[in-house]
Amino acid sequence: MAHARRGGGGEVNVPDLRAADTRSRATAEGLLAEWSVFIDFDGTISREDVGIHLLDRFVAGRYETIDARYEDGTIGSRQYVRELWGVLAGVDRGELLRAAREVPLDPGLDPLLAFLDAGGAEVSVISDGLGFYVHDLLAGRHVTVRANQVDDLDRPGFPFADPSCPCGLCGTCKASPLRDARRRGRRTAIVGDGTSDRFAVGEAELVFAKGRLVDWCTKDSVPYLAFEGLADVLGAFRELSAGRHGRRPARPAAAGRRRGDSPGTSGPGRSGPDLRDR
Repeated sequence: MAHARRGGGGEVNVPDLRAADTRSRATAEGLLAEWSVFIDFDGTISREDVGIHLLDRFVAGRYETIDARYEDGTIGSRQYVRELWGVLAGVDRGELLRAAREVPLDPGLDPLLAFLDAGGAEVSVISDGLGFYVHDLLAGRHVTVRANQVDDLDRPGFPFADPSCPCGLCGTCKASPLRDARRRGRRTAIVGDGTSDRFAVGEAELVFAKGRLVDWCTKDSVPYLAFEGLADVLGAFRELSAGRHGRRPARPAAAGRRRGDSPGTSGPGRSGPDLRDR
């Protein structure tokens, strides 16, 4: 069994992927066939939050109060996105998209997607940010995308909101697809870095966290594996699927950049397995 740290400091078990397989498999990767993996976009797939990059570029000094209200829980993401588009109104969409393309994606993305696909896992990208750039930046990759939208008049749309969700505040409900996967008898994992991921972690059997999500997991005593980049997540799935992820000494693992931090900075470390030590 692999181990991770619970937010409160106690050690907890991370599920052994071998338990998902009751039949003979030709490869270790085949053990992933019963898993649904959900990956956040901004700050997880992208190396920094694309929405914050755009806001800093085009409306710096005009959005920060909105952002603070969202981060402290005063407003939900649906209201947050509506207010951000109010600030961005009038900025040319082509300019926004060109600026969005400046943000690099994590180089570990394609190897992770290839490994999960080979193993038969279901993979979805779930984004609760501005959303309009997600499909463009993921072009050519065969993944399901759930993201907020916007029309030609800068009116945001929320095709993946879930009115029945107890929170009822999100633009894209991240908990809903995990609940649906569990109802289908699938095992669930989420990979994320921010406030919008906090509602989904309670529905996940396996949580990979960095940045602000580490703080939420710590606050709510949710077990998690700390990661810095998607190569760490790939390494963990490889080890878990092969049954090699045993107990390791815990030491501080980088929690990743927070929204708006400069590329060279990191959030505070947290106790957890160092997945980078390969």
